Amino acid sequence: MYHPKPVFVGGFLLIGLLGIGAGFVKGIVPLIILRALQGIGAAMTIPSATSMLTAAYSTPLTQGIALTL
Repeated sequence: MYHPKPVFVGGFLLIGLLGIGAGFVKGIVPLIILRALQGIGAAMTIPSATSMLTAAYSTPLTQGIALTL
């Protein structure tokens, strides 16, 4: 639906910024909420990274190696 690169960068930034914010939280409930939002960022990065790798490598052999590594 969207191009994978901005989704990957957005998810990566979401993980990083919320991780910094989670370091300063004093309560357990806000920490759980921030960690759940980090999970959404992680869910954004994995499919877009897979899509970028399969687009970068054209043959099935090189795609398999890239996805394995």
